[in-house]
Amino acid sequence: MADAPLTPPLPPQPGQPAVPPPPGYAPPPAQPGYAVPPAQPGYAPPPAAQPGYAVPAPQPGYAPPPAAQPGYAVPASQAGYAVPASQPGYAPPAAYPAPYAKPATGSVAWGLGFLAFIPIPVVSMIIAGIAMASAYGAQRRNGPVAEGNARNAANWGLTVIAVTIVSFTLTAVFAALFGETFRGFLPIGAPILIWAALCVAHVVVIIIGVVKAGKGQVFENRIAIPFIRR
Repeated sequence: MADAPLTPPLPPQPGQPAVPPPPGYAPPPAQPGYAVPPAQPGYAPPPAAQPGYAVPAPQPGYAPPPAAQPGYAVPASQAGYAVPASQPGYAPPAAYPAPYAKPATGSVAWGLGFLAFIPIPVVSMIIAGIAMASAYGAQRRNGPVAEGNARNAANWGLTVIAVTIVSFTLTAVFAALFGETFRGFLPIGAPILIWAALCVAHVVVIIIGVVKAGKGQVFENRIAIPFIRR
């Protein structure tokens, strides 16, 4: 009976000691006629980097372009270009003239007379007269037309105040002296009639004064007492 072939020892397991081969064991010889094929003549495994190879240097005289080209700046205008001169005989248009301001004519002084329409009897006439007289101080420095209208309006305003005060004062005096003698409206109420006529005249006067002053004319009111003279 032939001997059973010896089996090669198993490789040791991790963590175990190596097992020696059994007696009489020898590694099998290489197969006849087989050898590791030699490398091909002139062939060598490629190195990590090919011999004689390096990163190509930049071409002679070449440099990478800088962030901004030297000597270059953003041109305010194209090189060699200038704003064309104006044509001969041509001048640029002048600045627009200031808007024309109409000179003061004193119409404000006459217009203040409309304060008499405040719904406060008697008191509104006094307020209008005071306002018209007060406007003279500011309007007299605005030229001869404004000064003339403001002066005449002030005279009329002072006339309205004087007539109003005198009318109601006389009415009170007449009522106290002749109240028991005269039972009717007249003659005790005569000053009231004069004041009523003054109210009508006041409306006419201030309308005429505003219209004439608006045209640049001086309105001479002949029925006003000349408290203020030239």
